[in-house]
Amino acid sequence: MKKTLLILLFIGAYSSAGAQWMRSYDGQHEKKMVGRSILDVLYDPSQTNHPSTSNNPTDRQNPLWSFDFSNTLGMTVVRGPGAAASASWKVVSAMEPNLVSQNFPPIASASGAPFALINSDSFNNGTQDDYLIIKAGISLASQPAVMLSVQQFFRRFQEDHIIEISTDSLTWTELYNSANSVPVNTTITNPSTLRFNISSIAGNQPNLWIRFHYVGAWDWFWCIDDIQLSVPPSNDLALENYSINPVNFLTFTGQLMKGQQGDQWQTEGAIQNFGSNAQSSIRMRSHVGRGSANPLWRDSTTALSLVSGGRDTVVSVTNFPQALLVDTGVYALHIELSMDSLDDNPADNNVSVPFAVRDTIISVVSPVVASSGSLGTASFTGDEDGLICASLFELSASDTLSAIQIRLGTSVAGSQIIVSVRDTNGLANAEYAQQTSFASLIESDLYTLTAQDVANGFVNILMPASLFGAPQNRILQPGAYYAAAELFSNQGAQDVRVFDDYTYERFLPPYTSVIYSPSETRWFTNGIGLAVNPVFGHFFSRVSVEEETMPVRVQSVFPNPSSGSTTVAYSLDRPSVVEGILRDLTGREVARLHEGYQVPGQHRASIDLHDVPTGVYLLEWHAAGAVAIQRLVRSGR
Repeated sequence: MKKTLLILLFIGAYSSAGAQWMRSYDGQHEKKMVGRSILDVLYDPSQTNHPSTSNNPTDRQNPLWSFDFSNTLGMTVVRGPGAAASASWKVVSAMEPNLVSQNFPPIASASGAPFALINSDSFNNGTQDDYLIIKAGISLASQPAVMLSVQQFFRRFQEDHIIEISTDSLTWTELYNSANSVPVNTTITNPSTLRFNISSIAGNQPNLWIRFHYVGAWDWFWCIDDIQLSVPPSNDLALENYSINPVNFLTFTGQLMKGQQGDQWQTEGAIQNFGSNAQSSIRMRSHVGRGSANPLWRDSTTALSLVSGGRDTVVSVTNFPQALLVDTGVYALHIELSMDSLDDNPADNNVSVPFAVRDTIISVVSPVVASSGSLGTASFTGDEDGLICASLFELSASDTLSAIQIRLGTSVAGSQIIVSVRDTNGLANAEYAQQTSFASLIESDLYTLTAQDVANGFVNILMPASLFGAPQNRILQPGAYYAAAELFSNQGAQDVRVFDDYTYERFLPPYTSVIYSPSETRWFTNGIGLAVNPVFGHFFSRVSVEEETMPVRVQSVFPNPSSGSTTVAYSLDRPSVVEGILRDLTGREVARLHEGYQVPGQHRASIDLHDVPTGVYLLEWHAAGAVAIQRLVRSGR
């Protein structure tokens, strides 16, 4: 079985195993899972920020030459080594059925159908190493400045989407590789327009070949359309990619909490000169504020020179100190490029990244979400119960945790969640890819989602001062932690999902969020912003009136987890017949304990678990027409 997790940016290592497919119930996205642990990514040297695809308009008014697949003259398909039996490039007018069933539309290119497609998802027993080659039907012998533009659409798992050019069909120059810019399990904008200033290679050349090289093994797909050669604009800078890098902490936080602003941010930008003119006074300017007027902080890099088609990366001269954020509310960090010349295409010169300051909550999720999905018990076959979603958070000062807030995706009332704060100690050690990684420091009891929670779209699950009779220290010291949600769907009957946010996807490190797969018994990186958010300094009502007047209370279950037997301490406020029932998470009765008639006061009972399978159970303690419920974990023998 091959399953999917969102593991960021690694190259090669294709799985050839068979698979079971599981569609997300909310239709947001599908995932394949690869047996790659958190450590594989932490140690991967490819974990850097690279120039990304852009969605900028090109000069499409007067192209020198264009190719839209309505006529395939000059097109060749070449099969790579080991690809004899695999699916290959074809010209189609619609997406193939397996992609349609997964809600992937055709490429929304300017010319429309037909378009070129390679469909790796349709072939699960082999590799693709295939080339689509197009010879430009024009001589560039008298054209010194040339720009190539391509419209594309794909979803990437582990495959490479490579674009190359040649002036002799023998020696090829790589212009683009998705592995350098597109995270695993990412669907790019439909369509995305790639632009390349190829003057230094193709200028004044009589012939030009353009090659689209797909390398994959039961991955996703790639659509290509509207290939054009045109004269580049005279002056045109582009912010190809950007990053906001924390200086002291491990990850960027989209919603900061007052009193926990001990970090600084460094901005970084990847710049290309698309224009035909060289530029000698390029700067990246950054500022933070609530508008263009009176920013809290400004930075400008020193002047940079770029030849036509040149690229470079710059970083801010000064870092933005979070301590400048005095008031709560939404802010933006704005990055823009400037030069002495008037830019012919200024739309791709700047970006605004929203973030917020909050009173009681920390979150890696943006306050202004640009793109989102959800992740949960319906995402991965075999992980319907016990899937853990965890988000990194960091404290610069000690504070008292009151709850963990979970923003819900499509969920069903009756599903259950346990929240916890988990250790990040030894994050880069090999042991932390295993089942015992990220041990719980404090946790809640099992919480059952209500219809009101589902309607609200979020739930605050309280962190108790004691659990199973043992005290919990809710004061967290400065450092890094994971806020985690363990999800239970009653074996798929009542699914529960956590909201995830792709707004900061391009620069969040892979360990920003992690997922524990119970079927794989290991942790995997996720990277994007999972909405599992710690709440501090706001204590919600913890005990209802009904709980205060309950005739029976379970005060402790110890040991819990238990590998053999456990003792239940309970109290009665009136005489009653007492009975204990142990149920699994589907509600099936596993064991029953008859305590008989008991007088008011404190009591203890022993439960033998030797014949009970490992797992999570609900212990019901019945007395005087009421029932008290506690979670009980049967650990391994």
